[in-house]
Amino acid sequence: MKISKEKIYLIGNIISVTFVSIVLIWAFGENNIYTQLFILPFIICALAKLCEYIFLLINKDKFVPICQLIFKISFNIYVFGLLIYAFYYSIKNEAYSSFIFLIPFIIIGIILLRKLIKK
Repeated sequence: MKISKEKIYLIGNIISVTFVSIVLIWAFGENNIYTQLFILPFIICALAKLCEYIFLLINKDKFVPICQLIFKISFNIYVFGLLIYAFYYSIKNEAYSSFIFLIPFIIIGIILLRKLIKK
């Protein structure tokens, strides 16, 4: 029985994402609530990718868009949460010049969100 290159690629991705998920879950359990909140979106993204690769491997393609949507939503929540925190921190410390640094990230975040909403 010959295994296709695509299946070998998927198996490699499953192994690497599984390793990353295990490390993230371990780090989640070992840290305080603030660090856990920072790690949680990465765990959700990793598990969504893991499920996506498994569904592709077993030819259940109809579930792949659901996994991709979960990944995109979790990633956007992380990006905007980080931007909101950066704005809060800048205002709290009266470091208004950092807004110039945040503007490109806001633009990128809005573009990513628009792409998510359009699909």
